[in-house]
Amino acid sequence: MAVLKSIKKEIARKQAQIEKFNNEEHRTAIDSEKAANQLRQITELMGEYTVPDLIEFVKMQDELAEMQRTYKRLQRHHEVQQNAIKAFKNQSKAEPDIIQSKNHKESRVKYEV
Repeated sequence: MAVLKSIKKEIARKQAQIEKFNNEEHRTAIDSEKAANQLRQITELMGEYTVPDLIEFVKMQDELAEMQRTYKRLQRHHEVQQNAIKAFKNQSKAEPDIIQSKNHKESRVKYEV
């Protein structure tokens, strides 16, 4: 009888263990399904995502650098032109004084002769 009771207890314990394993298997299957869905979503997102074309970016950066160099060159050219205009204006202001002084000297020379 004692052997029979111990066998019954062992069977009950094993059935409880089987029930526990079945519950754990069910939870693991649910977790596995969730992970599979997440993986599928991530894979879809990765497939839809496009990284900007690196070559296009490099070309744009090069074009920008060229435009900046051209802008600086044009700016220097403009400054040279502005300086030339200022010099011309200063020279044209000084010329009437020089012409007047020459005329004045010439007129003095004519009268002295």
